[in-house]
Amino acid sequence: MSVRQSQKIFFIAIIILGLFSACNMPQGTPVPSQGPGAVYTAAAQTVSVQLTVAAEGTPHPATTAANPPTPTAIPENILTPTDSPPSIFGTPIGSPTPTAIIPDHMTFISDITYPDNAQVSPGEVFTKTWRLENTGSNTWTSEYSLAFEHGDVMGASTPIKFTDTEVKPGETIDISIKLTAPDVPGLYQGFWVLRNQDGEPFGDGGSLQTFWVKVNVEIGTGVMFNFNAFADEAAWGTGTMPVNFSGPGSDSLTFGPSANPGDPFADLRNNQKLENGRVSNWVLETYPPVGANNYIIGRYPTYTVNSGDHLMGTVGFITNPDESCGNGDVKYRISYTVNNDLSTVKTLWDWADTCDGIVKEIKINLSDLAGKEIQFYLLVITHTSTDENYTFWASLAVQR
Repeated sequence: MSVRQSQKIFFIAIIILGLFSACNMPQGTPVPSQGPGAVYTAAAQTVSVQLTVAAEGTPHPATTAANPPTPTAIPENILTPTDSPPSIFGTPIGSPTPTAIIPDHMTFISDITYPDNAQVSPGEVFTKTWRLENTGSNTWTSEYSLAFEHGDVMGASTPIKFTDTEVKPGETIDISIKLTAPDVPGLYQGFWVLRNQDGEPFGDGGSLQTFWVKVNVEIGTGVMFNFNAFADEAAWGTGTMPVNFSGPGSDSLTFGPSANPGDPFADLRNNQKLENGRVSNWVLETYPPVGANNYIIGRYPTYTVNSGDHLMGTVGFITNPDESCGNGDVKYRISYTVNNDLSTVKTLWDWADTCDGIVKEIKINLSDLAGKEIQFYLLVITHTSTDENYTFWASLAVQR
């Protein structure tokens, strides 16, 4: 081997030994002890410093180096922090948060009557019912109430106290309220809440959670006002001509069968033999006081007339107990007032009739009264002193 080759081999060995020394820690140098969270603490401190610097707004000057620094190797036994370091102490990640107990809490269950967009007629009286559950920790007592919040109140009185029945946590209650549909067609919605004993509103989750009634007021078709259905709500009376509309009648009369034979009465009767030979369904029978120029009168609840309304029905006599026609002789009359103002009383229709085997049909166009609130009066006026004036009103109703 030549001298030049020997020198070359020597220099290569020196370089290899230097590289080997750079990749190992010096002998006797202690390895620092790392606690479980030390590396994360260091990382957090580093991030904190970086954010602080960024907040100061002073950028680091760009450094141009002829020879860029060599990256420092990371020892393999030290974990690098991740975006979500594992939790060592405290609540494990993903554990549910305990639910706070809410004293007054309500959950809506369902609409029992009149679901959303239910159709009602103008001026119709209807009862809305909700089913609610007590999902709080307090018992609902009679100090709790249903209260109007906003929207269309539809004639309701508010607030409305609960009944004496207590509603304990976990129990349900059906709450009802009587409402009156507006006279003008359209979609109407009223919002309601519950209030506790302190008058504070509450709902789902302790927030102001409302529930509502939402109806569509439409001018429909069919029977709008059934006189049989409202007969027991009418005010009845009797008297001698001229007619006393304010009573109505000079003597009041309780709706229902007479206490004594021959006494006047107004009552609903079924399966009656009529003067035309037919057997009736339910009819309104009116028996006036015996004697000439006497009358029986019934004043009905208010009805708001709409365009297209017609008053329809049939009048006549019920036969005697022996099924003979009898000698009945009366005048049927229908009168009305507007807004219960007696100065507006008018005769809408009348018909003089005897028991001759023929019944009379009624068909009256009410369009001229459209938009008005009226009270109908049914009258039977006697012409003679006969006691066989067993008169009836069959299927009398406002139809559209």
